This record gives sequence, C-alpha cells and structure tokens, in this order.
Amino acid sequence: MRRLTILILCMATGVIYANTLPIDNASPKVKNLLLENHLGVVDTAYVKEKIGKGTRVSSKSILLDARPHKKYIVGHVPSALSLPDTKFSAYFDQLKDIDRATELITYCGGWKCAKSPKLAKMLREKGFRNIKVYQAGFPAWKKAGNYTEVDLPLVKSALKKANSVIIDARPSKKYMQSHIATAINIPDTKMDSMLDRLPKDKTQRIIAYCGGYKCAKSHNVAKKLQKMGYKNIFVYAGGMPEWAKAGLPIEGKKAAKKAEEKSSNPYVVRNGVQLVKDQKENENMVYGPWYLDLIKAVPADYQLVDIRDKESYQSGHIPGAINIPFEDKDPKVFVGELAATGKKVIMNCASGAMATEAIMAVIDHGGDLDRLFYVDANVDCDKNNQCTIEINDPL
Repeated sequence: MRRLTILILCMATGVIYANTLPIDNASPKVKNLLLENHLGVVDTAYVKEKIGKGTRVSSKSILLDARPHKKYIVGHVPSALSLPDTKFSAYFDQLKDIDRATELITYCGGWKCAKSPKLAKMLREKGFRNIKVYQAGFPAWKKAGNYTEVDLPLVKSALKKANSVIIDARPSKKYMQSHIATAINIPDTKMDSMLDRLPKDKTQRIIAYCGGYKCAKSHNVAKKLQKMGYKNIFVYAGGMPEWAKAGLPIEGKKAAKKAEEKSSNPYVVRNGVQLVKDQKENENMVYGPWYLDLIKAVPADYQLVDIRDKESYQSGHIPGAINIPFEDKDPKVFVGELAATGKKVIMNCASGAMATEAIMAVIDHGGDLDRLFYVDANVDCDKNNQCTIEINDPL
C-alpha cells in the first residue's frame, strides 16, 4: 500500500512533525495539493481526541468544514465552523481574531475532495502556521459511527416532518421552563434511569440539544446513545438559546411567567439578595435585573463563582468571578469550597443548566441557602472577559 509521509518543520520551535497515512484512495489532484503545500494529514482518531467534549469551547483545535454551507447545515463534525473554500472571503471574519499559532484542521468530502487542502493553503496565506488536513473527511467520520452536528434549518425541518425524536438534555427544571415543541426531557445526568423513553428502533433519527454552543450536555447524551448502538444521532449545538431567539415553537411555562414578571413585585429579598418571586420552583435563583446591576461593581461581601471546568473558565469569564468547578466532584466537597469563600456566593455557568444542578447539590448537601445562590443565564465571554449575558426566564 502506498503511503504518504509528510514532514512539517515548525519555524518557531524547530520541531518536526510526521504524519504517515495511506493515500491510495486520494485523487492525483489531492495528492499534489497535499505534497506541494507540505500539509500534515490526520485521521479520525486524531480529530476525535482534539474535539474533546464536542463543544467549540472544549475543542483543542478549530475544525473547519470546507464544503458548501448547505452541506454543513445538514451535518458536520462536532464543533466545526463553516468555511467554504469558494466563499473564503465572506466567511473568514470568524477567524480574524484567532491566534495564528492555533491548530486548524480542515476537512471536506473525503479523499477525492480537493476543498480541504485548498482551504488549508488559503489559511496559510493568512498567516496561520499550524494547519492539518483531515482528508478522509466527513464520510470517514460518519462511517466510524460517530454522531454529527446539525444547524437550525434541519431541526426546523425535522419538527415540521415529525420524523425525529428530539431530546432536551438539560435538567428537568430547565425543560419545564421552556423547551422546543415536542421535545422529550432526558437530562444527561439522569439518562441511565430514563432509558425507557428512548425509541426501540436503533435506526430512528434522534436530535439532542441543550443550552447552546458552550453546553456539553447534548454531546454527553449523543455519546451515550452512540455506545448503545443508535445509528442516526445528531446534536443541535445552537440549542435552546438559538431556537428561542429565532422565535420558533416553544412549550413550557415561559409565557405564563413572562406575564408574572410584569407584576409590581417581581422579586423577593433574602439576606439583601433579590431573588425571583416564585422560590418554590426556583429556589435561590437571583433576580436577573438585580444581578446585571450587581456585577457592574461587585460589593466586597459578594463572590461571583464560575462553576465550569478550568479550561472553559480560562477561555473567558465574568470579570471578578473565581473558578470552582462543579462537575466530577463530590457534592459535599463542592459545597464546602463555596462556603470557604466566606461571602455571599452567586454561581454561574454558560447556559444556566449546570448552575441549576449545582444549587440542587447545595440544597441536598446542607449548603447555607442564605449565602449560596445562582443565576440562570446564557453567559458568553471572550478571551478578554468581555461578556454578553442573557437572563433566562424562571419557572
């Protein structure tokens, strides 16, 4: 079998990287592009390791889909961005602020598709120094049995055609608040006890979603479904924030609570903290407008706590927030770490889902409910800690 060995010299470090992959299936044009441009070729296992939890935040590399955007919409490798080689100028702005040393991985429609090496060449001309090509591409990703991501138009079509099981992977409290019409609730943390909700037919199309591009819960569900032998799994990464922003069909208690928000007393006060009015359904959830005002100048007796993992926190967080990760930690230890700050704590995550679970851990493990609170919000911060915060409606 003919093989292609490509040596890449990193000018900054002098390190040589070698990639050896069979290229017998590649067209002559693709072989020439790879060789002429000294492009390293990686395989499915390499890509799978790089995307980690599946979200754009957790990915160790930036994946770029060089196919036409219409192809990207109906299915792409998790965390990938759309950057068609024929529309390079129109789509490049999404990379303009990315460090040129960041690893980029391009892919397209397989070994005979020249779009991925063409895109890699264009990116190198823009100054990117660490570019690899997943030349086996999207066909190989699917053939390996991996789930794929889809965009909003496909989910709209699935809802209209009623040909898919749509799973909301967020906690039940978030689902009750609002969810995509017809979706069923199977939280990623409760999945093992809810297997009876899944279709018996392993070929049934299943679309999982959660709290947006930074939320890994839908990816967690997809991976479990994959291990169970389901063959037609998709993740709608835009999730509930994108769906709601588009004004598409929603079910749940959101509409009723919006009317209640307009009442003369939309909040209650505990220990100086404004909380949403209905504490029975939303225990220790802070009142959104009050929170947005508070974080402009956080008083000395308050501590903002970002409960995401360290990697997500470092990619951007609310100014003044410290990091106390919640996942994969004993709940009692977590509650103890919150209490150790000695202040009134307000927790946040990226979409409100993890913060909802965290306050439930506080309630279940003896946390001080006069000092430990959370905000239910979509929080999007860049590497300079410039944040956009959208408060979610309470139950």
